[in-house]
Amino acid sequence: MMLDICRQPASLLVLGGGLVAVEFAQFFTRIGTKVTVLQRSTTLLSDMDEDIGQALAAAFQEEGIEVITGVSFQRVTSTPSGEDRILGRAGLSTRDQPRLFFLPSVVAPT
Repeated sequence: MMLDICRQPASLLVLGGGLVAVEFAQFFTRIGTKVTVLQRSTTLLSDMDEDIGQALAAAFQEEGIEVITGVSFQRVTSTPSGEDRILGRAGLSTRDQPRLFFLPSVVAPT
């Protein structure tokens, strides 16, 4: 789906910090999209060594990718017009208006 979009989004909110998520975050940043990555655990690539995730987060921040870790997702909603999106986080609700959300999912082989 992400590779099927016809126009570059102005902003992208990536929910998760696994391999697929970080690859798309960097790709879209490098083509000029403002990217924010929200990760539930304390580091990106949480299934790998913590040092790797921390180094990647530092590199992303240098590249202009906003990385927020330790986020507890409550809800992601949009207005009926589909333009104003609200991200609810534990203890904090912010009104972000990304043009595109990306929730990578892993499909297990059968």
